[in-house]
Amino acid sequence: MITTALLLRRPGSYTVSDDVAQGHWPRPHASQCHEIAGATLGVVGFGGIGQLTARLAQGMGMRVIAASRNATATPATQLESVAMMSLEEVLAQATS
Repeated sequence: MITTALLLRRPGSYTVSDDVAQGHWPRPHASQCHEIAGATLGVVGFGGIGQLTARLAQGMGMRVIAASRNATATPATQLESVAMMSLEEVLAQATS
């Protein structure tokens, strides 16, 4: 859950959330935010927590790639679209 919270914490996000909650749509501030839909999340370690994080990220429209020390790690049925690759490839391809 902490990982997912950190994904959502982008520059300006809290300010925008407060303004929207008050009924305002702050266009100047919103332009400083970053969309996570379409971004690539690199998951290092694909055990239970990594798979849960991947599932949540996919629900937000993110592409998920993963690296695992366990060479036989395979995603659960819902996570078949997760590309398993080497750590070096994950670090090179993940969106910063």
